[in-house]
Amino acid sequence: MARGSCRFAAAKRLTGSLRPMAVAAFVVSCLAFCASAWAAWYARATSAATARQAGATEAQAVSTAAQAEYTRRLLELDEERASREHYERSKDALVAQRMAFMEPPSPWVVSWDGKNSFKLTNGGFEPMLDVSLEFDIEPAAIVQRSWPRIDARATVKVQLVRAMGASPDDVTVRWRSNTDGPIRQWTTALP
Repeated sequence: MARGSCRFAAAKRLTGSLRPMAVAAFVVSCLAFCASAWAAWYARATSAATARQAGATEAQAVSTAAQAEYTRRLLELDEERASREHYERSKDALVAQRMAFMEPPSPWVVSWDGKNSFKLTNGGFEPMLDVSLEFDIEPAAIVQRSWPRIDARATVKVQLVRAMGASPDDVTVRWRSNTDGPIRQWTTALP
């Protein structure tokens, strides 16, 4: 029995000296486990932060692209508006230029009133001043050839005697729209 007790005593001695090492190993393994758990958590948090940052960067890129498209479209619309305004101004200038060269329409109407007479009507909306008549061939006689004023929508009767073989074919009406205005004229065939 001495032998068995010796073994037990040796084991007890051996265990007694191993116990602090086992505790130390256990503590180290616990610390390693905590360190690995913390490292895993840190890696996951870093990965999530990187993913969030990538998402934010992508969202910012999309936002920047949308802003660039919006700005490009605004510039296009501004160029279209400027082009349209330029076209309108050019068109208005061209119309004004053409109107400047065009003679306004004549307000006069000449109509037949019998064998030796015709009517001269002011078809305009304002009176005409210093109205006078001229003929391509002078008639043999004419009762009245000029008037200081013919009112708007008024008619005057012109009597003339035509000579044989030399009767007028055209009449030229000269007038002013106002006292300071230029003398205008209009020529037409006699009725």
